[in-house]
Parts: sequence; structure tokens; C-alpha cells
Amino acid sequence: MNSDIRLAVSFRGHRKRKRLRLLLGPGSTDCLIDLWIATAMTHPSGVLQGMDEIDIALEAGWEDEPQKFVTALVECGFLEKDEYGAYALHDWSDHQGYAIHAERRKANARNAAAARWNARQEKILRDACEQHAEGNPPSPLPSPVPEPSPEPVPVPFHSSQPASAAGNAEQEKGKLTKFLFPENSDAYRLAVLMRDTLKINVPTLKEPNLQAWARSFDVALRNDGRMSEPHFVAEVIKWACSDSFWRTNIQSPEKLRKQFDQLTAKMESAAEKARTASKTETWKSPAQRRVEANQEACREAKRLLFGDAADAVAEVTHDAS
Repeated sequence: MNSDIRLAVSFRGHRKRKRLRLLLGPGSTDCLIDLWIATAMTHPSGVLQGMDEIDIALEAGWEDEPQKFVTALVECGFLEKDEYGAYALHDWSDHQGYAIHAERRKANARNAAAARWNARQEKILRDACEQHAEGNPPSPLPSPVPEPSPEPVPVPFHSSQPASAAGNAEQEKGKLTKFLFPENSDAYRLAVLMRDTLKINVPTLKEPNLQAWARSFDVALRNDGRMSEPHFVAEVIKWACSDSFWRTNIQSPEKLRKQFDQLTAKMESAAEKARTASKTETWKSPAQRRVEANQEACREAKRLLFGDAADAVAEVTHDAS
């Protein structure tokens, strides 16, 4: 179950929020947010399968007429019906993609933890078997004890005797420094994507240590819930490292992780503005667009053949008298 949802800062003064308040009065947007939270917990896909107007009003905490609440949500563009007649939250996958994949992330994390645990246990057993297989059994004291005792007293040699703590630490350190992330791993791919995107937009960027970057991304993918989806992290990298402001400030995985919440909010705000702008454009049919393109081509041909005088002649009104 999800423990949080994403809410863009642009929602504070959004036109659709103001419209809902005008239709239903103060407190209506609080009910909308409660509906979003309940959906993330019980219907993370955003589709309110099996829920009617009364169910939706109950989930949102709306205490007035349920049909009035649902109708206002549909009119303001917060709610819609899918092709099967079920209510669904508008653009839920665009705004709450993190919530949709929560269960899959948890399952992946559990599987990864189990794999790491099994690998550690297997290594412990293997090392223990090797230690007992390669070591010599302790030499028993001779019986009877010789008199006089030999000098110095012989000490039995055990090849399985554990190394010193300092030696073990050095061995472990050597293993860590020798590990290289494969080029097909998610962490290494993200490091390459960040380097390539930055070099396109910041030509003076120094060549980074890709293995160090991959190690930072690996830590974030495993331990930071916000960055557990490699595909989503890749989208944030492409946006941040191409943005005219952020590409000069986000030039390492550590800085990306530090500003991740702010970056995702800015990215979602920009996407919302782009969607709003595309919806306000006047729609034209393909046939109408072809006619206008042909007309523009004809005007351009006349200008090339006759110069600007062709337009002036075309504008003169013919007098039949």
C-alpha cells in the first residue's frame, strides 16, 4: 500500500481547483485531495473499479449530495469514465506514476533482499567448507609427555587459522575497489545517460568516473524509494541535464539525488503547462491543414516568380466600369 502521493506545486493556484471551489464551495478541494489519497491506497491504478457516486463521495469525505460532487469533478476535469464505464482519475498515470508501481517496487525490493541474503549465506557456507577442507587437524600432544620437555615447545601449525582483523579489512577493501559495474546494469546505464546528456548541453564538462557514478546510482536505486524506478530516474536525468538552469547545477548523481523532489515537481509542472497549451490550440482537420499548406505553397511560389509585386496586384479591386 502506498504511503504518500505526489502533489505538484502548480496545484496551489490551478484553474481547475478554483473552478471546483466555485462549483462546490470551500472545502471541496480538501475532499478531492482525500480522494487522491484514498485512491493511492486502495486503487493505485487510478481506476475506481466497482465504485459508484456514493462510494466516491464516501472515500472523499464529501457529506453533501454524491451525484453533485461527482458531476463537478467530471466537469472540472478531475474525473472521467473509461471505455468500460468505470470512473477513473484524469491523467493519474502522468501525475502518480510512482504510486502505480508501488507494489511492484516492494516486490522487487523483497526479491533483491532475498537474493542478497541467499548469496551471503552461500558464501558463508562455502568459506566454512573451504576452511575445514584445506586446514590440517590439530596435532595431539604426544602421550606420554616426553621428559624433559623439548625447547622450544613446538606449536602445531593450522592452515585454517583466521587472519588478523586488519588483514581481513584489507582483503574486504580490495574486493570492494575491484568490483566493476557491468555496462548493461541499470546503475551504469544511468551514469552513461547523465554523462552523454550533459556533454550535449555542457560541452566543457570534464569526463567523469563512470564507475563512481554507477556506484552512487546503485546506492540510490536500492535505498531511496523516490529513485527505485530506473526508467523514471532516466526521464528526470534527461529533463534536468537539458534544462537551461538545472544542467549547470546538476552535474553528478549526488546533486541529482539531493534535488530530486524539486526536479520532479518542476518537470511535472512543465509537462502540465505543455498539455494545457496543446489543449487550447484550435483543432483543425487533416484536410483543412492540407488546404492551408497548399495555399501557403502557392503564395510562396508567386513571391518567388513575380516578387512582392504579385501580392500588390492581387489586392487591387477590379472595376468593371
